[in-house]
Amino acid sequence: GQKLEKWGEVILSRPDPQIIWKEKSFPKKWKDINATYHRSKTGGGSWEFKKKMPKQWQIKYKNLTFNIKPMGFKHTGLFPEQAVNWDWMIEKIKNSKRDVKVLNLFAYTGGATVACLYAGASVCHVDSSKGMTTWAKENVISSGLQDRPVRFIVDDVVKFVNREIRRGNKYDAIIMDPPSYGRGAKGEVWQFEDNIYDLVNLCTNVLSDKPIFFLINSYTTGISNKVLADILNLTVNKKYIVNCDTHKTKIDQDRLEREVVKDCKNKKLISKRKFFTKKGIIFLTFWIILMIISFVSNLTWEKMNVESAIFEIYLQLLAALLNIIPFGVIPLIGLVYFIPYILENSKNYLYKTPKAKIINTKLSSLKYFIICLPYMDRKYEKEIKDWPEFEAYETLFKN
Repeated sequence: GQKLEKWGEVILSRPDPQIIWKEKSFPKKWKDINATYHRSKTGGGSWEFKKKMPKQWQIKYKNLTFNIKPMGFKHTGLFPEQAVNWDWMIEKIKNSKRDVKVLNLFAYTGGATVACLYAGASVCHVDSSKGMTTWAKENVISSGLQDRPVRFIVDDVVKFVNREIRRGNKYDAIIMDPPSYGRGAKGEVWQFEDNIYDLVNLCTNVLSDKPIFFLINSYTTGISNKVLADILNLTVNKKYIVNCDTHKTKIDQDRLEREVVKDCKNKKLISKRKFFTKKGIIFLTFWIILMIISFVSNLTWEKMNVESAIFEIYLQLLAALLNIIPFGVIPLIGLVYFIPYILENSKNYLYKTPKAKIINTKLSSLKYFIICLPYMDRKYEKEIKDWPEFEAYETLFKN
């Protein structure tokens, strides 16, 4: 079937395999079409122009500008549904508050390249088509981003990634939008089902130690988002211990982290207490004085000859009190006071073990939860135990 689209002031009709109904929703609007793309039974197709229209025009998405023109294989040079990903990339890069290097593979006309440049990242744009790469340069210029750091590479993506590995180059974010089938700059064959896993696995070798994101787009029929999530979990997740299922999972995890930390702070469970603070010294001094009083009192009472029964009972109660306070109550208070300090330092000690070094920087999201778990209520426990990082923590503490 055909789908009706409005690109700025131009209305186009293009075929779409998902449209299997025959009735048109807006019959009147179909009469205002500028051009229709017809598929050929032998392959390919052609445009039928019904109204006068420009050969090339521009459309804007927020602060981004893109050049549009109908191509011989029905495309217009832009996939508008990718706007949600552009917004997501921009937010991730800006929130990182650091210099970010992005690798954009199968980069096409550079929608993601323009978005990442706008967010302040430096981008390496790789595509095997010289024509598409030239178009991407035009989009960068049209968006006023020509002075931003960007490299345009016309090459086969697998060969390029292998060269980057040998050069030791690293990237904080990787984007790829692989076709179902394609050929590289020198005739290299790409088949999505056969090559995607190996490429993603290869790309983990050019990710930095603290990557921001790894994004895969796919229009290949039969490849669900669950398939892509499994690939990421078996490659990127295996290396970085992160959750790759959905954006929502990550958003929920970030929210939960903030709530846990807030709760811990409210209950004064996150503590950087040191033994020799002012309060600590006063506490220990008071304890030592009571210990001395108790010791002296015990020696004195043994030598006293008390005739009054009531006074003897009073002295016994006083002796018990002076023994219970320094030897029972105060040690208990001290234990409670210093437990967060002890737990935090025991965690730091574990971080020094060889196994802990591997995931030391990967598990910061749960550090407050681990410290506060014995004291805070369990309203977060079930959610947090579902995170992959928690499993790693449990393994760490068990070993």
